[in-house]
Amino acid sequence: MENYTMAGRTYRYYGTAAPLYPFGYGLSYTTFSYRELVLSAAALPACANLSVSVVVENTGQRDGEEVVQLYLRWEQPSVPVPR
Repeated sequence: MENYTMAGRTYRYYGTAAPLYPFGYGLSYTTFSYRELVLSAAALPACANLSVSVVVENTGQRDGEEVVQLYLRWEQPSVPVPR
C-alpha cells in the first residue's frame, strides 16, 4: 500500500456535503431549541480558552434530556484535517 491518506475512505473526510442523517438523528421523542449562543471570542490563538453559553429549551410535548455538543474547526488549516 503506497497511499496512506484517509481522504474518501472514512466518514471524517467525506467532503463538504452535510450527512444525510446528522449525529443523534431520531434519538428523542421531543424537540429542543437552542438560542442565545454566546462565545467569548470568534477566533482563538493556539492553546487559548473559549467560554460558551447557550440556552436550551424543551419545545416538545414530552420530557426529555439533551446533551449539548460543540464542534470546532480550523478556519484555514495548513494540512488536510478531518471535518
